[in-house]
Amino acid sequence: MANYFNTINTALRALQAQQKSLDVTGHNIANANTEGYSRQRAIHTATDPYTVPGFGMPAGAGQVGTGVEIAEISRIRDKFMDGQINEEKQALGYWEKMYEGIHRIELIFNEPSDSSLSYAMTKFWEALQELSNSPEDPAVRESVKQTAQTMIDTFHNLHDQLMDYKRSLNEDVNTIVDEINSIARRIADLNEQIVDVKGTGKNPNDLLDRRDLLFEQLNYLVNVQGYEDSQGNLHISLGGTRLVSGKKVNELAIKENPDETRRFEDIIYFTNTKSNALIEGGELKAILDLRGGYRNEYGDDTGEIGRYLARLDELARGLVERFNAVHRGGYDLDGNDGGDFFAPTGPEGVAVDAHNISLSAEILAQDGVNKIAAGLSTDGIRNMGNGDNAILLAEVVNGEKIFNNGTATMFDFYKSMISTMGIDGQRADRMVNNQTVLVDQLENQRTSISGVSLDEEMANLIRFQQAYNAAARIITTTQYILDSLMGIIR
Repeated sequence: MANYFNTINTALRALQAQQKSLDVTGHNIANANTEGYSRQRAIHTATDPYTVPGFGMPAGAGQVGTGVEIAEISRIRDKFMDGQINEEKQALGYWEKMYEGIHRIELIFNEPSDSSLSYAMTKFWEALQELSNSPEDPAVRESVKQTAQTMIDTFHNLHDQLMDYKRSLNEDVNTIVDEINSIARRIADLNEQIVDVKGTGKNPNDLLDRRDLLFEQLNYLVNVQGYEDSQGNLHISLGGTRLVSGKKVNELAIKENPDETRRFEDIIYFTNTKSNALIEGGELKAILDLRGGYRNEYGDDTGEIGRYLARLDELARGLVERFNAVHRGGYDLDGNDGGDFFAPTGPEGVAVDAHNISLSAEILAQDGVNKIAAGLSTDGIRNMGNGDNAILLAEVVNGEKIFNNGTATMFDFYKSMISTMGIDGQRADRMVNNQTVLVDQLENQRTSISGVSLDEEMANLIRFQQAYNAAARIITTTQYILDSLMGIIR
């Protein structure tokens, strides 16, 4: 009689195992479209057979199996593949933000267009050429003044927009640092839960998926490395300094430079260890490279925006210095020696740049157009109809090589700057495309391993259902036999 009850017990274990497998299959199907979810599998193993070898074991053919049990519910995951994806995500985060930044700078310069600096310089040059033909015409002189002012306004506008973008990137740094801290805290909380579950001998698969997804997001933001210890804690380092250790977080903070003129030279540091954070990858690195001013042991960096601002300042400075020199060599409509055409705004002695370039006080005066030195004396004679100096002024704008050690005109210098911007943008776009393709390939490979295949799960559903039905049939058959035996006894 005992053997029949053993048979029922074996069938019961089979029912329980198939039911658990159906539960796991249903969980897989339910999360087929869940981001970061890894396919799970119920591992079946045979239970200990009856009986244990020894002197008291019954005589017979040998040990009899006692059924099946679920040894564990495992998570199908390739850690090596995860490591590759996390590494490439850092590069993808960097280049996507870098491309976005360079594209934003291109939109600020807006070349070619009617509101661009090249257009304003062209109109100024054309007005100077017209002045050389009609130096006594007040309308032409007014056109020179107005086109010069338009060019100055364009310099100011470019400078202001670049600085505004730089300030917005400064806010982005704060946002990214807060996001890094938030993710780090959530990972630390998950570490605590995972360790507790693992301590009971079970696999916290869904918690591990959630933690892996957060770590992947963290890699997109900044250069981090991680490893899992024997207890299940994920330890994360940033630039060699521990960010997450078990359930503890060494959060990041920003120390701003108190000097408002050097506002962008801030420091990102760890609040616990007080050490500076070494930012070498991810979206945060791209923001710092665009904005500039981040200090670490490698020193200060002007950034992409700073480099374009510097070249814009160089362009304004070179124009002012050479244009004023030529302007002073001519004479105005009243026969007086020419003065400065351009001047910086602000305290005396301040250097000219794209932000403070302005017309001189003489040119801005009510009769300022008369002060434009279009004439050039010939043999000491000052003819009011002479426009020879206007020709030289026009050549300063487009013709005379005053930049790059006398190898480039003003237009050449500016075109080179725009060309460099375009090349940088193309490189960033190419890197984004390359990294996107690479990450997509790696994620497709991971999906083929860890992803849920509905076809496969449906096949498992049928397989476990049939096994469940068969185990139930064993119980039914055994019950029929027992009923027959009891009938004989009665």
